[in-house]
Amino acid sequence: TPVVLARKYSPTEFLRIAEENRVDAVFAVPVMLQRVLELPAADLEEAWSAHRPRIVAVSGSALPAELATTFMDRFGDILYNLYGSTEVSWVSIARPDDLRAAPGTAGRAPAGTRLVILGDDDRPVPLGTEGRVFVHNDMPFAGYTRDGVDVERLGRLIGTGDVGRLDEGGLLHLTG
Repeated sequence: TPVVLARKYSPTEFLRIAEENRVDAVFAVPVMLQRVLELPAADLEEAWSAHRPRIVAVSGSALPAELATTFMDRFGDILYNLYGSTEVSWVSIARPDDLRAAPGTAGRAPAGTRLVILGDDDRPVPLGTEGRVFVHNDMPFAGYTRDGVDVERLGRLIGTGDVGRLDEGGLLHLTG
């Protein structure tokens, strides 16, 4: 499967390259999608009219709820929000239906990932309660090569450094 890369980002070029190359999956940061939506209405009307990607996955920074909804309203339910880090790999994935139900969500833990929210006492907190985000999966992080840089570990769980809560549906909402 070919991979298409561009040396410099331009929202019009982003749309053109994806369409001309019949790209099925796009990986971007949220600000790239924001810049697409800021294009003149005429440019957006023609965007991806001949070919639309099946998946647009964003990561690298928080996906604002309004951006998620506006993007899906314009291009369809093709948006996925990926949350993770170097230290813990995948934490959660929000599918389009998750983003429709809770536009600001970071999603659910994928198969093979244990996601827990811990309180100050290092115990899991009740659903809906804010706490520290910890993860365990089969992609262990051995540590940094420099001394003095540590990640918080509790047994097999690794802290992300973020604060969040899980709702009744199992969706993660980052709050700090």
